[in-house]
Amino acid sequence: MMDAGGYLVKGIMMIILILVFVAIINLFLPFIMKAKLNDIGKEYVNLMEVENGLTVSEKSEILTELTDKGFENVTVNASLKGTVSFKDSLVLEIIADFPIRMFGIFSSNINYVPMNYKQELKSKRIEE
Repeated sequence: MMDAGGYLVKGIMMIILILVFVAIINLFLPFIMKAKLNDIGKEYVNLMEVENGLTVSEKSEILTELTDKGFENVTVNASLKGTVSFKDSLVLEIIADFPIRMFGIFSSNINYVPMNYKQELKSKRIEE
């Protein structure tokens, strides 16, 4: 049979374990979100290579997709379809901030982790 002190120690240990678990998640979350940003960037770079640029609606799809995943202040710079000549540069640059809630002892605040993705390649398509 456990006395009140034993329950108190178990309660405090449980709180400490939860705080450690939350800290570990907050530590790895930026790496996971950077990987998601890179995956989205690579997907659209492949589309740019095939189509020789992105349309305005595809640029807005990137913005919407990243906003839905929790990114803020998203900026997308991309070569537009039909404006790039053979052997000119196709560029996709995505700049975004990802908010991370940092917990203190009696408070929390939001820190923004800046993330970016930039890829440049040469156009291989001859437009007629």
